[in-house]
Amino acid sequence: MTSRQYNHTGIQIQTMTKYVSPVKNALNSPVVNALKLIGGKWKIAIIYTLRGDPVRFGELKRTLSPITQQMLTKQLRELERDLLIDRTVFEVIPPKVEYSLTEFGQSFMPVMESLCNWSTENQALMEGISKREDSAPTIATDLAAS
Repeated sequence: MTSRQYNHTGIQIQTMTKYVSPVKNALNSPVVNALKLIGGKWKIAIIYTLRGDPVRFGELKRTLSPITQQMLTKQLRELERDLLIDRTVFEVIPPKVEYSLTEFGQSFMPVMESLCNWSTENQALMEGISKREDSAPTIATDLAAS
């Protein structure tokens, strides 16, 4: 859509009127909003690990190996900020910290179960895709071979 305007010299110019792109509308979709909270390499794995009883930091780090301590701390802080997990500090020596899912975090479990079912149902296909990706030549491999 355009509108016609005249500048100070009386020359007609056309300008674009405000247009809302469908892509911009997609950025406010429920899926995008959910991915803002749970997106990233480790967040779903952390939530899955916390699905049962509270878990201490060290146990999380061992379970999620090879995650670094810095990355685990960052992801836990973001999940806590977004009200998906609780952090409980016990006033003992040595310090003890446990993480658990909040009620909001627990509300994600049906989605997690669906994701697990989908992954199980498509396991053979996903393994084939993974093998194809692992054996696919890359530009770096092609250049090194020549």
